[in-house]
Amino acid sequence: MPICDKPTWIQHGGAAIQGVDIDPSGQRIATCGNDNKVRIWSMRPVLSEAAEQDPAVPKQLALLGDSTTPVNCVRFAPSGRLLASGSDDADCYIYEMHEGRGTAVFGSGEAANIENWRLKSRLRGHVTNVADIAWAPDSRRLATCSVDNKVKVWEVSSGHCIRTLEGHMGHVKGVAWDPFDFFLASQGDREVIVWRLEDGEQVARITEPFVNAPIVSFALRPSWSPDGQTLALPNGLDKGMHIVSLLRRNVWTTYDFSLVGHTGPVTAVRYNPHLYYPPRVKQADGTAAAAAAPADGDAGVDEDSVGGVVTVGSTDKRFSLWHQALDQPSLICKRFFKSLINDFAWTPDGRVLVAASYDGSIAALVFDEGDLGRRVPEAEVQQLLSQLYGDPRLRNQKSALTAAPDLLQLEARARADVEREERLNSRLGAGAGAGPGPVPPPSSGAAGPLARPPLVQVNGGPNPAAAATGTAAAAAAATRPPGAAPSSLGPARIQVGGPRPPSPAKTAGAAAAAAARGVGAAAAGAGPSGRDPDQPPAKRVAVQPAGSAGGPAGARMAPGAAAPSSLGGRPLGGNLGGAAADGAGAPGVGPAGPGAGGAAVPVPPAVLVPPDPVKPHMAILIHAQTGKPGEPQIPLELQALNTGHDARNRPTAELVCLAGGSRQWGDAVQGHIVAMAGSSRLAAVSTSQGDLMVYSPAGRRLFPPIRLSGPAAFLSVAAGSSLLLALLSDGQLRLWDFAAGEVLLDTSVAPLLLAGGGQPPRVTSARISSSGSPVLVLSNAHAYVHHAGLRSWVRVADDAFPASAYATNLTAASTGELSRRRRTRAAPPPPLARSRRCWSTTWLPRRRCNRPRSGGCGW
Repeated sequence: MPICDKPTWIQHGGAAIQGVDIDPSGQRIATCGNDNKVRIWSMRPVLSEAAEQDPAVPKQLALLGDSTTPVNCVRFAPSGRLLASGSDDADCYIYEMHEGRGTAVFGSGEAANIENWRLKSRLRGHVTNVADIAWAPDSRRLATCSVDNKVKVWEVSSGHCIRTLEGHMGHVKGVAWDPFDFFLASQGDREVIVWRLEDGEQVARITEPFVNAPIVSFALRPSWSPDGQTLALPNGLDKGMHIVSLLRRNVWTTYDFSLVGHTGPVTAVRYNPHLYYPPRVKQADGTAAAAAAPADGDAGVDEDSVGGVVTVGSTDKRFSLWHQALDQPSLICKRFFKSLINDFAWTPDGRVLVAASYDGSIAALVFDEGDLGRRVPEAEVQQLLSQLYGDPRLRNQKSALTAAPDLLQLEARARADVEREERLNSRLGAGAGAGPGPVPPPSSGAAGPLARPPLVQVNGGPNPAAAATGTAAAAAAATRPPGAAPSSLGPARIQVGGPRPPSPAKTAGAAAAAAARGVGAAAAGAGPSGRDPDQPPAKRVAVQPAGSAGGPAGARMAPGAAAPSSLGGRPLGGNLGGAAADGAGAPGVGPAGPGAGGAAVPVPPAVLVPPDPVKPHMAILIHAQTGKPGEPQIPLELQALNTGHDARNRPTAELVCLAGGSRQWGDAVQGHIVAMAGSSRLAAVSTSQGDLMVYSPAGRRLFPPIRLSGPAAFLSVAAGSSLLLALLSDGQLRLWDFAAGEVLLDTSVAPLLLAGGGQPPRVTSARISSSGSPVLVLSNAHAYVHHAGLRSWVRVADDAFPASAYATNLTAASTGELSRRRRTRAAPPPPLARSRRCWSTTWLPRRRCNRPRSGGCGW
């Protein structure tokens, strides 16, 4: 009998556990739950009571808190180095384990991670919750399903979605990848679809017995048997009985029996990774009968007796264990959980089973030798697979299993044909200088690495070998160059990877033809467009100056000639200083580079207000009402961590909002954060890439990322309002009202910084006044307010402001707001400003101010 245990230390703070998995080494167990976390635990305390009681043995190895919503599923990759999770935020997170010790999760308040798991990529493409995920056997691809009725297949290395499978009429709640990498099964509320991975076509659509099945679980967990011959499907309903339907491979019909016995809908099934002979079963008289297994000396495999062991979990809070060759369960487990079973996991040796429940706990069962039956030796398993799928040596040559080995022979013949053609081209190239040859025009399909790969179509009648498997692999093999790896996904597409050298015969013929026309050898391979058709085109098209279309290629502008300043009526750049450009080029247009043919290249705008350098960690306090009136106010803190990078090594940042040290919400941002601001109505951050992100107090994005002309050097939010001010690095200043969804002001501070001679001042403060107007303070102690009626900057303070008899201001009822900012941000005023004479802020000269003279009137 197995040893049963419920490790209480594996929990998610009382939240439901949605998924569980064990890594291929059997040393780690991962769980995910409604606390928005993925936790990785050590299996050693689970298997050993001494290790569990030893405080020196760690239990939790890592905490992964990148998701801000409940995490519904978690799966280790077959390679063991990657971990994937899917959550309610519609994203799939890919983690990779690195060397060294981990760090504490930003904003979690928990201890530092022992293992160093880092976010590798975030797969975005689903519209809403990701319910289940499944890895390919090669760990290079991943399938996700969502309640948006779609299944997506991803390439893990690049993070690209390589196929979207649509066909479900409702939510897709479970997905299972064929262990031999040929099919993909997805299960919804009312149907199960089996997809062929090569072309994404539906192989089978099964609706019985799922049409009338109840919808009681958010996710379902289908599973393939280790030999790939059976697909176990949960949530079946047949004649009022809740069943697990078993589907036969290739014919896609159910067996003449199902797994029946649970009193509630079945939510999860999971096969043991090994094949077993049936275990000993008790007879009616109480004696034990031997399992139907051959002796150790017998040869051959009894296919009827060999089968998989599958565990079944239900909403009736029970789970059971079945051997496919028996008509009754081998084990029924009761009173382990207080709620439904969500997921299962097996160790690689098949000796330990872990079950996870919605009540927030897990149970572990450790089986002795023979409890599950006698395990089929590996040699016999390979013999059985050879009978089912052919020679394993041929199977290992392909990334996806081919049902007919004849396709491999067809590929070998195609490779020999390609090698023969290359040898023929080399012979033609040796003696091709005798006569001219026609220059082939450039093909529209040979556009270089960025061009779309050509689609190979099958002409003529159907290929018998391809028809036997229902794939287009024969066409792909017939056109695949030597050494190219066959693709396991998609129609027969050949990726053109970089510039390929022209054949010798083609080069020699083109050179001879060019010599006959008197063309130089350097241009012999060029087509009608003046470039070599075998070379990829430039990735970017340079901007051509006006009037140069009819001139010769490579012509340059004469010194002193007027450079173009616009293209199609839109200016390429702005002359912020107001001075005319010299002969070097127009504002925003740089000189032509070598080989550019005189084309003007746009340059980025000048940096007038440089932002602060990127800091690894940033934090600001937000003055907001966080509790009820009369209760102690909890400070809000906005933190940014600028240390992340995605799969393409692009910078990323993590944004977290804390209330009294407790995490309220968080978000992952593309690019590093350089400025932050917040109030009780909104929070805003600006990235180094020029994106502006605006959030609600609950952490929801109020708008998609707003693309600005550059990063913000200053961000300011008016207290208790939805007004946001942003001063960008190019000098542009914008003021938004996000409650109304409109911009109130769009102007530039260039006249304040570029006017006059000498060293230009710098901006030391940019805020929103209490009246809602932008206020700027410069390093020369000058302060400006933008006057909405005049649409101009008004200097409300300068060096002589305190001693002036005609000092002006926006309002007469000043409270000293500008003066306080000048004292904190600007340099000390000159001696003239220290006069004890103080005047009223009106236009009447020398009217005394009745305020105390000790402090001054402020504005």
